[in-house]
Amino acid sequence: MSVEEVGREIYKVLRALVDMPEDSFAIFQVKASRNRFVQFASEGNGSLLGEVVSNQFLDLEDSLSPEIEDRVVGLGWHPPETPYSKANEYERVNYYREWLAPADLRSAACMAAVTIRTAFGVDEPSEISTELEEQEGHE
Repeated sequence: MSVEEVGREIYKVLRALVDMPEDSFAIFQVKASRNRFVQFASEGNGSLLGEVVSNQFLDLEDSLSPEIEDRVVGLGWHPPETPYSKANEYERVNYYREWLAPADLRSAACMAAVTIRTAFGVDEPSEISTELEEQEGHE
């Protein structure tokens, strides 16, 4: 399998997510790590917000090296804007990118797949767990 196949699997999930209510989400997590992931949230209007975990949420042994952090930014993700705390838990504490309506799902899926390969060293769909959750009552 290849990064293209990972991208196709992510695309299928994003097609479902983009039509879900606001705050519905999809998480693509590397099975072999404790918390390495790329996630997307539906903004409820055909837009998506994507995030890549930052070192603020990774144990030292799982943390991203400065070179990997530079690669993530080089792929088009914006760096975290603020350190995490309970007071700002909904701020930009991870790498992020927004795809405005109508979200270019192929671009988002490709970027996620390349990020998973580049940042996390994974290019097999079997090495990724996927969670898709639809939120109720946010329409």
